[in-house]
Parts: sequence; structure tokens; C-alpha cells
Amino acid sequence: MQVSALASVAVAMPHASDRWQLDEVSVDARGALAIARNDDASLWVPLTAGAHTVRLAGRLAAAESLQLAFPQPPRVIDVSARGWTTSGVNEGRLVSGSLELARERDPEHSSTTLEAGVEFPAFVRVDRVFNLDLDWTVDTVVTRIAPQRAALSVEIPLVAGESVLTDGVKVRNNEAALVGLGAGESQMQWHSGLARAETLEVSLPAEAARTEVWSFVVNPQWNVAFEGFAPVLPEDVNAPAWVFRFMPRPGETLKLKVTRPKGVKGTTLAIDSVSQVTAVGTRSSTTTLEFSYRSTQGGRHTIKLPVDARVTSVSFDGRPQQLRPEKGELPLSLAPGEHSFQIVWEESRDVSLQTKPSPVDLQTPASNLKTNVQLPDSRWILAAWGPGVGPAVLYWGELAVFIAVAWLLGRWAQSPLRFVEWLLLGLGLSTQSWFVFSLTAAWLMTMRWRERWQPAATFARWRFNAIQVVLAAFTFATILTLVFSGIRNGLLAQPDMHIAGTGGPNGGYSWFQDQTTGVIEGPGIFSVPMWVYRALFFAWATWMAFALVGWLRWAFNAWKANGLWRGKLGSDPIS
Repeated sequence: MQVSALASVAVAMPHASDRWQLDEVSVDARGALAIARNDDASLWVPLTAGAHTVRLAGRLAAAESLQLAFPQPPRVIDVSARGWTTSGVNEGRLVSGSLELARERDPEHSSTTLEAGVEFPAFVRVDRVFNLDLDWTVDTVVTRIAPQRAALSVEIPLVAGESVLTDGVKVRNNEAALVGLGAGESQMQWHSGLARAETLEVSLPAEAARTEVWSFVVNPQWNVAFEGFAPVLPEDVNAPAWVFRFMPRPGETLKLKVTRPKGVKGTTLAIDSVSQVTAVGTRSSTTTLEFSYRSTQGGRHTIKLPVDARVTSVSFDGRPQQLRPEKGELPLSLAPGEHSFQIVWEESRDVSLQTKPSPVDLQTPASNLKTNVQLPDSRWILAAWGPGVGPAVLYWGELAVFIAVAWLLGRWAQSPLRFVEWLLLGLGLSTQSWFVFSLTAAWLMTMRWRERWQPAATFARWRFNAIQVVLAAFTFATILTLVFSGIRNGLLAQPDMHIAGTGGPNGGYSWFQDQTTGVIEGPGIFSVPMWVYRALFFAWATWMAFALVGWLRWAFNAWKANGLWRGKLGSDPIS
């Protein structure tokens, strides 16, 4: 060892524990006068200022291998070893702080018993992550497996086309990376660029002192076909990008065939969702149109609004824009990426028998269209229709079924009412509650039964009186429900047309379409003023008042038929 010092210092000497028994320690061809040895078997030799030559000589144990550790790595090292295989040196430099020596087995002395090494031979795990994106890259992590504590050095072959970009990583002939892990170091990693190619081949030699894991993250612009062996399940199946993970056995090879799918002609603008809300008033209507889009390039896009539309506001991603239509055409400036527009305009059109928003042409296909129409409370909705899925007025179907039931009841011999009376009773209560109608019909049928009931003289007194009390309470509850829940609510509340599937976020009536070619066709609603319903219901309530008086007179006579109350035994029944 050639050692230079600027002052008197103690220099740590290389050592191999008990595998190297020193016989001579000399400085400048003279025996060292003072030597210090620490508990970890490290040897220290004091030197004076100047240049010195230190020579260590000793006997090697009968071992298969040993590791010569250098506490202070030398600048330049030259190794001459006959009968030994050395590792850990690259171009005259120590890689990991230790020199590894492995004895070459001589067939003539193969029977000689050699002591096994203190540490296992170097063995590592190599994780390669291939990222096939716009630029291809490889991230490599080398993790120590054996030996657990001592320094080690290994050569990791590079993939064809790989160029190491991380500083400090030594590469031999652009073919292998020299990895040195000092004592206590667990792993080493580096980042590399990878040249694009139509084919890629990765292999693990049969006798390699390592195990490898290959992970491929493939960008959608590439189509990769793997050939060799099957992948395993990724460590994280919920990762943003799917990872093709391979764990090769020794001697296996994985081949990749990489192609780039050809581009398909298509539009640069995609409208993902559209929401149109039209609020119809007594003198004008206000429409709010919102749509979200994705665009691969910026530019100008024009949508067609109603010719008489007065645009009151235009906002882009919530920011107001100063735009006005020309002859119904509104120009919009599109920006690349995901954005949204909101347009509000007014039209001089009041509510009528048939309300239908004016069509709007987006000039491009769109998806997920929601159309909402809001009418004032002063309108009586009779029918609604429109494209896609929307509300349905179920009243007319229910009314058709009721007319058939009323006709059958009118033809029944036991019916207390005629067909016209059943029809009028149901028409008035159908827009409020079918329950009130059913309760009234049940009461009329019950009183018809009471009218024709002739209990025997032996019928229990308490049962007869209980039936009379129940009929009286039933009559009181029915009349109370009919007057307050039927007639009173009908004069004050809104009619219930049994409209299903409204679904409007702010009320109103909503329709949904999954796609459109560009034109948003507005739905239609048929309605009349609410005073028409009030007038019809008032006429029905007047008829109901006279009819109810007659029904109550008839019900009272039916209630007291064949006796009103039965007293004690031996007394006459009250009639």
C-alpha cells in the first residue's frame, strides 16, 4: 500500500477477520513498532508525515472464499491472484469497499476439505419497471438478499437499448451496471432511458446470482404483445394504470412486440353533458343552457339559438363573457381540455295551451341531455310528452279504468247508485284522493247491506247494538273525510294528476336523452288555467252537496230499518 500523509496519523489497514493471519506488517521495509487492533478486528498502523510503503503479508485459512475489507477505500487498486477469482474491482477502483476472493477448485486437490465462507455468496433481487410512455424509461432497484452485513459487488446486465442516466452508477462497456453495496447498505437504484423498438427481449440467465421482477406500465398509445410466460397479479390492482408484472424463473425469456395503433378519424370536440332549464312565466320565458365539453384543440364554435332570443349572460368556467348572438348564432371560443359554458336568454312568449321550448342547435353531437320545463302554479297540467325519458300523466289511464268500474257498479242490482252518480263521484275525487272515493263507496255499500239486513229475533242483543254503533261511527268518519279531505282540499289545493317521473332538481318536469345529433328538441306540455279546474270542481261540489243530503237521508232510514236499538229482554226494540 502506498500511503501519503500530511501529518502523523493512524491509518486503518484492510482485514479479513480470522481468515487472514498476518505474519508481517512493515512500513518502508521496516517492521512496524506500534500496531493497534480494535474489537472488530480492524488493524491501525501509525504513520509519520510523508510518503510510505506499507506491506501486509500473512497466511490464508483453508476457506472457499473470503472478503478483504478496506475501511479506507484506496484510490487505485491492482489485484494479482493465482488460483482465486476476484470481484469488486472495476478499472482499478474498488466498487463497494471490499475485495471478494473465491478459491478456484483444482481437480487434483478436489478432495481437500475447505471451510465454508462466513457469509453467503452475493445474491440480490432486481426490480425493473419499464415505463412505455412518450419516452421509454426503465427504473431499476437492486436489493440485497445475501450477505446480510458484509459489502458486496455484483454486475447487473442492462437491457438492450438501455442508457443509464443516474450519476455515480458505473457501467462496463455499456452492457452491465456495477453495483456495490457497502456494509449496512440495503439497496441501490438508478434511472435509465430506453430506446424505442418494435421488439424487446428481457431474460434471466440460468445461473445468475439474482432474482428479477419485471413490471411494464404501458401507455394507451402503445399495443404490447407479451410472449414467453404469463404475468402475475400486480401488487396494487387499484393503481391508476394497469401494471403487467412478470416474475421469471432462471433461464426464462420474455419477448415483447410493440406496435402503435393507427389513428382513427374523429371529431376534436365532445360534449359530455347538457342541461337546459326553461322557466315559463306569464309574459316571457327564461332559458338557462349549460354544457360541459372536452376539446383537443382550441377554436371557434357556433351554436344556434332562437332568433328572438335576448342573451342576458354567457359564462365560461364561471367567468362572465361579453358575447351576443347575430341572427340567432352565438360564437363561442373553445379552449383545449375540459371546460363548461352557461348561456342564459329570454324570449317574449307567455304560457299557452301548448308549451314547448324553442329548439337549440349545438352544431355537434352531444350526450347526456337533461331538459327541464317549469310552469307557474296557475296552470293545470293535463298532458306532457317529449323525446327520451320523461314524466308521464297517469291520471287518464286511471280514469279509463274507473269508468269501466263505475259502469259495472251501475249495472249491479245491489248498487246504491246509478252509473252517472258513480261517475260524478269518482270524477270529483279522482284528482284529490282515490282513497276518499274508496271509503265513500265502501260506506254506501255497507249502508245498502244494512238496509236489507233482517236479523233474527234470536240474534244477540249486544251484537246488534254494536253493529249499530259501528255503522254510526263509520258514517261520521266517512262524511268527515269526504267534506274536509275531498271537497275542502279540492277547492283549495292543487289537483293531483298522478304525474310520475318528474325528477326536476328545481321542480318542474324533466326529460333525459342519452344522445343527440346536435339539435335539442324541446318537450311539450298541454295545460289550461287553474281557474278552469276551480270552476269545474265548484260545480261538482255543488252537486255533491245536494247529493250528500239525499244520501244521508237514505242512510239514516237504512240504519234504523228493522229496529234502531234493542233493549233488555222482554222490552220492545226501539224503531
